[in-house]
Amino acid sequence: MSLNLTQLTDNDWKNLTSEIQEISKRDENDIYTTLGNALYDLGYDVSDKVNELIKPKMSMASPKQVMQYVADTTPITADDAEEKGKKYMERVKEQLKPAICNNPSLKNLIDGVTTLENYLKVLLPAILAALGVASITITPVILTLAAGAIALLIKIGFDAYCSTQ
Repeated sequence: MSLNLTQLTDNDWKNLTSEIQEISKRDENDIYTTLGNALYDLGYDVSDKVNELIKPKMSMASPKQVMQYVADTTPITADDAEEKGKKYMERVKEQLKPAICNNPSLKNLIDGVTTLENYLKVLLPAILAALGVASITITPVILTLAAGAIALLIKIGFDAYCSTQ
């Protein structure tokens, strides 16, 4: 299953917006844990490099190493997933702040001139680009990372997020 952004209808965007708003009402730590689990399931870690949000756990791995990694069934603990999710969100906040806060669509959203749905059409591709997703087709795990980040930004409040240094 994958999602192609170019094929989303107005109704799809409404549903996506509604679901992200619903996610934003969940407990913050629960969202962090979900993000950490998504990174773990995808085989990624949070990157410390500038202009890189996430990185593969294994780069240039041999088929034998990859098979061993995939065969490793040790699940991540909830605490470790939560910490990984928090680290991911910190990177999202610092790396995407200019793209999120300097976009005129955000001012329109904060001022009540536009809707979250319209801003989401700008924000979602920006987050996907930061995740290194060059394609317009995204997987469920990548969508989880993007939607979770947006939900936490909604929870924080765009105005509050953008007014902090």
